[in-house]
Amino acid sequence: MRLADSSVRKRNAEEEYGEDGLCFCSARDAVAEILPRSAGKILFAADSVSFPVFAAFGRNPRVLAVVEEEDALPLFSMPDGVGAVVAAGGEKLLRAARFFARIRRIPCYLFPRFADLRGVYEGEGQVRLGRKSAPMPLADGEVFFDKRLLRDSLGDGYSALLLSRLAGFESRALRALGGKAESVPEKACALPCDYAGIVAENAANRCAEAAGTPAGEGAALAELYRGDGAELPCWRAYRALTAVYHAFFKRGVPRRYFVPDYALRAERAGVPRWTVGVPSREEYALRAMALERTRAAFLAETSAEVAELPVHRRAVFALTGKEPPAGDGSLLALLPERRPDGLCAVIRDFGLL
Repeated sequence: MRLADSSVRKRNAEEEYGEDGLCFCSARDAVAEILPRSAGKILFAADSVSFPVFAAFGRNPRVLAVVEEEDALPLFSMPDGVGAVVAAGGEKLLRAARFFARIRRIPCYLFPRFADLRGVYEGEGQVRLGRKSAPMPLADGEVFFDKRLLRDSLGDGYSALLLSRLAGFESRALRALGGKAESVPEKACALPCDYAGIVAENAANRCAEAAGTPAGEGAALAELYRGDGAELPCWRAYRALTAVYHAFFKRGVPRRYFVPDYALRAERAGVPRWTVGVPSREEYALRAMALERTRAAFLAETSAEVAELPVHRRAVFALTGKEPPAGDGSLLALLPERRPDGLCAVIRDFGLL
């Protein structure tokens, strides 16, 4: 997906294009530029937190406004003549607006509210239409980053960078446990702790995922925490997965005569039974042997990650002004069924977790 590189004129030192072509500007200035060059009506879709940044344009006769709309279906009830959609909010709202723009074949302008930038760059995503939700194609949008919208989510944006790094570890562990050649561990590098750096790094990670890089099961776990109303869902997911990965490679031993109740687990997780994969005896044995062969190398990596936790905790505290919550594994039991291709599914198959 292309990034906005020529949408809004540079106005001052705080409203400019980053080195990666990302447009950092105020939503008010961006919309003031968008309105004159858009034909027909302009649909504003925003959540209750984001909508005040558009308040100055509410009296414009060309503007149609929808607040707190994560369901795409009501967007299609808008009158004919909508020539562009401007969306500000979280992942589900941005996807709904992008799906609407794709079907109507109109320009789409995006102002994300969460610094993990999910819902911004993928070419396809889950969209709710009434009572149903399904993967739908999404329009490319021009993306603008307003610090007023993003500043309260920078702590979780930093944590999303940790989850992306953990996804690389998970991918290599899955390859090794599947009997494939183990790749060289990735060299850990310092993560950005400033507004522009966090946004730019998350944008790069989301674009890489849109191109095929695995997002990892951490994204699914963060979504579970977010749906449960927890603060800092990405941080909680990172803490939980770091702990379980470390424990698995340190002490995890397959329970040879134990078989998980896959049907019951699927029912508790609210997923169809047929979506849960059950390994054959050959696959199970292969994984068990691969675990012992690779345990020491992966344990060294997880130990290093655990040792860095105080550094990351201080970074999140500096960004949020609050002490990050301790590890919470309450939703981990649902993760193997929600992400059957993840590392926690392998841990479950061994009779652990």
